[in-house]
Amino acid sequence: MKYLKPGLDQWLFVSEADFGLGFLFSEGELTRLGLLQQALTEQDIQMVVALLPPRGLAQRSMLSETVFSTETARQMGLGYQKLRAQLLALGWIVPDLLQAIKQQSQPQHNDPFYLPRDHHWSTAGAKLSAQAVAKAMRMHQQFSALKPMTFTTHYQGELQRFESFAYGAKIICGIQYQPHLSKIYKTMPTTALASALLDEAASPQVVVVGTSNSTASLQQQPGFNFSGFLKQALETDVLNQSLAGAGVDGALMHYFFSSEYIAGERPKFIVWELPVSALNLIDLNGREFYESLVLASQGCEPLDPGFRDLVQHDVTLRPGSDLDLTELVQSNPGARAMVVQYSNPEMRHFTVRVQYKNGASKHIGHKLPARIRQRLAYFPINQLHEPAVPIGSVYLDADDGYQFSTDIAVKLCR
Repeated sequence: MKYLKPGLDQWLFVSEADFGLGFLFSEGELTRLGLLQQALTEQDIQMVVALLPPRGLAQRSMLSETVFSTETARQMGLGYQKLRAQLLALGWIVPDLLQAIKQQSQPQHNDPFYLPRDHHWSTAGAKLSAQAVAKAMRMHQQFSALKPMTFTTHYQGELQRFESFAYGAKIICGIQYQPHLSKIYKTMPTTALASALLDEAASPQVVVVGTSNSTASLQQQPGFNFSGFLKQALETDVLNQSLAGAGVDGALMHYFFSSEYIAGERPKFIVWELPVSALNLIDLNGREFYESLVLASQGCEPLDPGFRDLVQHDVTLRPGSDLDLTELVQSNPGARAMVVQYSNPEMRHFTVRVQYKNGASKHIGHKLPARIRQRLAYFPINQLHEPAVPIGSVYLDADDGYQFSTDIAVKLCR
């Protein structure tokens, strides 16, 4: 059961998330993360993890000994380092954010890492994390391959943040807290020339995949500027692919499903903002993680420069109303995979139906979880084929109970 715990100076904490000790990956989960690392290595991509310590540990000075004992803090600190060691053993860059918090020049109560009554970090926490991540990345051999560009961060004023714990205290206990004022920053290219170069540049070689901590905006307000601080600290451009409300791994999988990854230039670094308190929300056993592994490893390279995708505009898909893909598949026997892109974001349930010349058939369903917001489906061609049995026809069909009007593009990959 979760419950609020009062801290010092009107801070609020949540029992399980802020004080939990059980944050380690199991052997099975580490094996699957190892497969992800293997896929990234094949693409010459280095994973970087911004491993956010629990609020209780990061804001120890805001808690009394009776609420959070020194011994509990010591055990939690050891747990954080054990988790960090697990990720380091995969070959990932994992700066010690807990140590960075302890070494910061400003006292924690003056410039805290987290918001006082909410699970999000503050702009100070985002900046500290970006600087620690950048320092670790600069030591990696691939850093020299990044295109240099200078950025400057500008102070934009303050705003009142919505704080979820304060709202809970008001609803449950009738306690009213003063709104917290949060500093707002915006990072821009340093010069007009740098801005022009940014417009002409290829895809950024650093990609951030994070939670609502890292999104550009949050609840219709400016975010905490993590990717902006990272741009300035790295002196290179950064693509922010973070998602709010998608769990701690939703943005990572969303990125592997995106056209920026599948058909674009591979980045040199992926920065995964990973809150320790939410590790229990990661599902490494689901199909979406498996498909993400496939996409991370292979992506979708065009068959040849002259190949034209099958494009259909304003198609109405309903059960029994099929899009015929037979000629596309049969005329390109060297294809490894088929990617279906669609314009209607509600089109998350459909099927590829294969008829074989011996009369057999196969249905391969596509059900994209809501937290993966890319309008794309990936089908390995070997899923369509059966040994020594020629394909007679291939159709794209809506599942029972669903009907969609959408634009569709189908491409084959080698």
